Parts: sequence; structure tokens; C-alpha cells
Amino acid sequence: MANAPQSDIDFFADSALENPYPLYRTLRDTAPAVYLTRYQVWFTGRYDSVRAALGNWQTYSSAHGIGLNPIINAAWANALICVDPPVHSELRKLFTERLSPRHLKPVEATIDRRANELAERLVERGRFDAVTHLAHDLPVNVIEEWERLRTDTSLIERAFHEIVRIESPIQNFSRVATKDVDVGDGVVIPRGARVIVSYGSANRDERHFDEPERFDVMRRRIDHLGFGLGNHACAGQGLARLEAHAVFRARAPRVRHFELTGEPIRALNNITRGFSHLPARIP
Repeated sequence: MANAPQSDIDFFADSALENPYPLYRTLRDTAPAVYLTRYQVWFTGRYDSVRAALGNWQTYSSAHGIGLNPIINAAWANALICVDPPVHSELRKLFTERLSPRHLKPVEATIDRRANELAERLVERGRFDAVTHLAHDLPVNVIEEWERLRTDTSLIERAFHEIVRIESPIQNFSRVATKDVDVGDGVVIPRGARVIVSYGSANRDERHFDEPERFDVMRRRIDHLGFGLGNHACAGQGLARLEAHAVFRARAPRVRHFELTGEPIRALNNITRGFSHLPARIP
């Protein structure tokens, strides 16, 4: 690794998990892939590099687990995200068929009804915790854009994708390189190396997205990687979209404005990103 681009950042320190985006940018600007000496793994976070990795399971394998330690990988050994085709293909069919638009259509009315009931309860409550009572991954930014979204519900689809892009619920998974991989700029990831593939970094890459740090419901580009890509793309993304749309539609006619009443508290996790508490109120 002597000639490889390297970094000794503490990638999983609490401060890094609280706000990983400056570190992501530093690593993206260093090289298409960087060796993290503290953890003895590689990191790739540019949009093009991450997209290429997610679309090439033959080179970036999940069969050795997607975690960074043997305990996690042993515990998840039979999980869908930890196997490659052809085993993965057969297992995934069980999920994708049940989560297809055709199978989800019958539950759409139920989801809408529950979303409307929840909206009524929140209006009556006034003060609430958006994590406990609303959604685990609601970004603070959507509060600032609520008025635009409320008055033009045709923007709900864009808002949904922008939420997933700017605060990717899954920030990082890892893969193992099955061969030497030339990722450009003279950087080669060696065969057998574990590679952190960062969805969260790719979705904030200024090489691909204009002003990626800004939450914008008018953003037209929706080719984010928040749901992954390829054979390991999130099987439940259709259901997530259906639920999110129902939640926004139910609140639009009832809630003119809502605001934070305290400091949001992050739920620190090495893989996922969300809040543990998000106090808010409907004035």
C-alpha cells in the first residue's frame, strides 16, 4: 500500500458519524479510491466509482459480507445482501415479486388511510417528536421547503428522491474486490481488498450533482444511489415511495407550517443515518 493514496482519518468517530460530509469530500478529492490506514480498508466515494462498483457484483463481491468485522459478517452470512448470484437471484425473487407495484396496489388504500389518521393525530397533538410520531429519516431540510411542497403536491416525487439523496438512509456498505481494480488516476485496488462503497458520499458528489449540499425539491436529476443499484438495489423502495407519498399527501391540506422546538439528535451508527429525536410542533 506504500504507493496508494492513504488517509488516517477516524472514519467512525462520533464527530464523523454526526457529520460525515466534510470527510467524504476530502476523500473524494484525494482520489477515486483511498486506503484508510486506521481500518485497513479502501474507501470509494465518487459518484461514478460507486455506481460502477454497485453495478459490477462480479468484481465487487458481497459474498464475504458487507460489514467491516468478522462478527457482523458471520451473523449476516445468510442475509440477502451478503450473497451473490446465482443464490442471490433466487432469494431476491421472493421479495421482488411481493414488493412489485402490482402486489402493492391493493395496500395503497390502507396506507393512505393510515397516513390520514396519523396526520389528524399530529395536528391534534401540536407538539411531537418527528422520529417517534412521524418518520425515522425525515431530514431537517424538508421543514424549510414545506411551504413549497404543500402548495404544489406535484413536487412530492422529487421531494422524496431529494430526501433519499441528501440524507441517504444507508451511508456505506462494503464489498471485497475479486481482482485488481483500476479505478482511474493511477489507483489500483488490489485483489482481496475490502472496499467501503459509500452511497452517502456519492450522493453528495459535486462532480455529478449541482450544489449537492443544498436540499432542493426542484432538483430534476433523480439518479441518486440512495437505494443502491444493480442486483443489490433496495427491494423495498417501491413500498418506501408509496408510504412517503401518502404521508406528504395527508399532511399537505392539514399542516400549513411546522417548526423545530429543540436540537435534533442523531442516532449514530456506522452504516445507517437518521435521528433518534427530532422535536417539532405544528403552530
